[in-house]
Amino acid sequence: MAAVKDIFVSRSALETIRRLEKEDGLGLLIGEDSIDFIKVWKCTRLSERVQEDAMKTCQLLPGGLTALGLYSVSSAPTASSATGNDSEDSNDPLSSVISVLMNFLKVKYFLLLNYDDTNPHSSAMFLYSCIAGDVKRTRSEWTAVAEEGNLKDEHVRFRLKTQLPLSFKYDPKSDKLIKTIRTEVEHLCQLVGSPSTVFHINDSKLLLSPDSMSNNEVEEDEDCEQQYWKSYESNEMCRDIVKYIETDEENFITMPKSKKKNAGSLNRSISVSMYTSTFCNTDPKRTPSCAPLIHQEMGEFLQVSVPLKIDAIAYVSLNCPISKVASILATAVCRQILAAELCITENRQGSTFSIPQTYHIQLPQSTFIVSVTYPEDVEENTLEYQRKCLHQLFCLPLTKPCFRKTNAYIFPEDVAPRNSYLINPHVSLLSAAKSATQHVVQGRCSYHHYMQDNCDDNKWGCAYRSLQTLISWFRLQGYTSAPVPTHRQIQQALVDIGDKQPPFVGSRQWIGSLEVSFCLEHLIGVQSRIMNVSSGAEMSNYGRELSMHFDSVGTPIMIGGGVLAHTIIGVDYNEVTGNMKFLILDPHYTGEEDLQYILNKGWCGWKGPNFWDKNAHYNLCMPQRPKVI
Repeated sequence: MAAVKDIFVSRSALETIRRLEKEDGLGLLIGEDSIDFIKVWKCTRLSERVQEDAMKTCQLLPGGLTALGLYSVSSAPTASSATGNDSEDSNDPLSSVISVLMNFLKVKYFLLLNYDDTNPHSSAMFLYSCIAGDVKRTRSEWTAVAEEGNLKDEHVRFRLKTQLPLSFKYDPKSDKLIKTIRTEVEHLCQLVGSPSTVFHINDSKLLLSPDSMSNNEVEEDEDCEQQYWKSYESNEMCRDIVKYIETDEENFITMPKSKKKNAGSLNRSISVSMYTSTFCNTDPKRTPSCAPLIHQEMGEFLQVSVPLKIDAIAYVSLNCPISKVASILATAVCRQILAAELCITENRQGSTFSIPQTYHIQLPQSTFIVSVTYPEDVEENTLEYQRKCLHQLFCLPLTKPCFRKTNAYIFPEDVAPRNSYLINPHVSLLSAAKSATQHVVQGRCSYHHYMQDNCDDNKWGCAYRSLQTLISWFRLQGYTSAPVPTHRQIQQALVDIGDKQPPFVGSRQWIGSLEVSFCLEHLIGVQSRIMNVSSGAEMSNYGRELSMHFDSVGTPIMIGGGVLAHTIIGVDYNEVTGNMKFLILDPHYTGEEDLQYILNKGWCGWKGPNFWDKNAHYNLCMPQRPKVI
């Protein structure tokens, strides 16, 4: 019986619902339905178009996660929730909505959380089950759990990249284009979920098929012309899948070779390839059951072929049987195909069809990743309405960008090993537990320092490098798509605004905090606040101001004093004792991108008040965060 499943709801989902308690309405509960439990990780809003919103929401989700139910926020709760009536025959007005959604989403079980703002943990939870077409309802116990930070630790993340052709007929005189595309999309999805499609775990001999009878290890026969499959034990779980992966790539499996490999040792995605047999047609609708009858129709039309660049991810529980992985991967791929269909039809310009592109977005203060699909050739400013809808869907404020193309999540496997810029090198220096005294930069920034980019700026380019770090923050947070400027571009910007004379371009002259603020405004339209400190001895007196900046604005700070410039990316400030430390990114480093060396030598690290020159005057350039999406 489904009622014996344990039901968990993350506190982040409850907190989101609490913020919406003044807005009567419905929303979706998002999470995973495992063998032994149901776990709600996130929630989204729903408009009056419940079914359409549910469909679009599911297309954004990674494989392994789905819509689990509804939450209801209402100042006038239903009679059953108010009285505690848990009868299976209760005539709750939401029952009809739930029945429609269960049928549309093709699920057997669905939750309903009637939120009680006076006592959230006493909110009524109902489990709807559909047995033989009859929907029944029972009241269920549930437990609030910690944030979804364990999403990464308790799951294996699979990532599948491939390209599928979507071909269809385009006739300008016909009104059946949408139906034609839909037919081809349905065929693609049927093909992906059929036994003629297999998923190869890269760097292994493991092939998985949506047909549960075809989970096997592939070996070559003696003449290498054919391959045969060897059946696996049915009790094998995802936590052991890495034992089939043969790669010893650095940082892929972090446990020593002498120890048993476990999926918990992965720090990057498991790469998957997808293959489809060209000799097997599994769609009975496309297979004639009798002698074919040819109908010839003469006419002119365009044959359109749009490449679908699939980049699908799936989170699979460590305790999930390997035999179920293929169907989860197939679901993830089909969701992207459906999202691509919507992107193509909504952005068509006459006979011109945009190529859909997938961007993975990590939601703020979360490990939860969603996949959005935008036209490849469309600028950010034309996508503002779509982004606004996504912000509203995931109950996010309309004051900071979350769904721009430049907000795309950078997977560990996508980071170049040595020559790329280090991103957030300070993370390991932060307290394991959330510290009330630590206030640090929000989001990501890259570390820029002397001698990068084949530019010898030793002893004169520190403020340029600090400016580059500041602009990288705005770029990585999605506020701008402008590239990080070179020294020459920075100098040219100062000439363009009349702050410097033309000979300044190409020189080795220093710049200071004011010039940095001028460049931020000219290059990316960002205003800055300049804070003056009369001497380094007084820097410890500004703990409250700096703490408030990192908590409310969250941008890195460029500080210039004497002949040196640094980047402040956090403070550790105790209001009771007045003790203070500064988290510094030092642009004067001249070596390679060796994170451990940089941390050990203090090029990125905590510094005390004595770090500052007591005889130098300091100006702090504190960039302000624009209110945009």
